[in-house]
Amino acid sequence: MENLDDDVIFHYADEDGIASIVNSGAIRADSKGRAYVTQEMVSSGDALNVLFAGNPRYAHKGGFMIAVRRPQGTSLRRGEQPNELIHRGSLKFDIPDVLYAGPNPFG
Repeated sequence: MENLDDDVIFHYADEDGIASIVNSGAIRADSKGRAYVTQEMVSSGDALNVLFAGNPRYAHKGGFMIAVRRPQGTSLRRGEQPNELIHRGSLKFDIPDVLYAGPNPFG
């Protein structure tokens, strides 16, 4: 996954979460209407602290990830963390835009 352009975004989750995302064609918004993505390539061991601010609730969420080419016209804003990008609502994509979905390839 080297030499990716700026339109590639990542979402880290557990195995069931990634399967659900692929099957639905969307990264679903949370209860506050936000879908979180990043452009950071983060190992599963670092995901808790780098992506989830050490919140133990997300301790198992870095082992799998999906890389998607950002759908044209999708707006993303910076979040509170410097590596955090937020889409308002569920982030929908077409299956051909999925570059990778599976175990975290970054370690």
